[in-house]
Amino acid sequence: KGALLEEPKVKDVKGYEFEGWFTDEALTKKFDFDEPINKSITLYAKWTEILMEFESDTYSVEEKDDVKIVIGMEKGVTIEEFIDNLKNPKEYLNVYDSEGTKIDDYTQVVGTGLIVKLEVEDKVYDEATIVLRGDLNGDGMITGIDQTMVKNIVLEKIERTFVLDKASDVTFDDLITGTDITKIKNYILEKITSLNE
Repeated sequence: KGALLEEPKVKDVKGYEFEGWFTDEALTKKFDFDEPINKSITLYAKWTEILMEFESDTYSVEEKDDVKIVIGMEKGVTIEEFIDNLKNPKEYLNVYDSEGTKIDDYTQVVGTGLIVKLEVEDKVYDEATIVLRGDLNGDGMITGIDQTMVKNIVLEKIERTFVLDKASDVTFDDLITGTDITKIKNYILEKITSLNE
């Protein structure tokens, strides 16, 4: 009686985060290890499932040949806004540039080629390349440079990749043609307001 209980150690469980020890089965009353124990107690461990893959109601997650992408954001979306539109816990989401350097400035706009990772304690559970339709050079803008890059893909002057194809295919027909070039031109000229429709 009156002794302090040492907090039991828990092992990592893949896909779950340990939330703490509780005194009730409903897991609503967190146990305080700084309070002396005066009677027999039962402790319950609370575990919360971590979404091990990216989930979003706003963006699409697609995969081909082990390359995963997140696509569907509009030009001008910041990294913070992008992360807010994923269902995964924010503290486990990190964004990296194409060289693998973690980005800390979440006011930066999203561009094709950025990498988002779902990481828990330095372990990567999911990873995807961000694709902004119409942004082929990765600067987060859609300009004549991107339009020219699509033209060069059509003319087979640029090697095609899944990421470039998805950034180029603004007509959603799985083909890169003059129609995509025209739609990007119309977007640049503000004749249309989105490349996601």
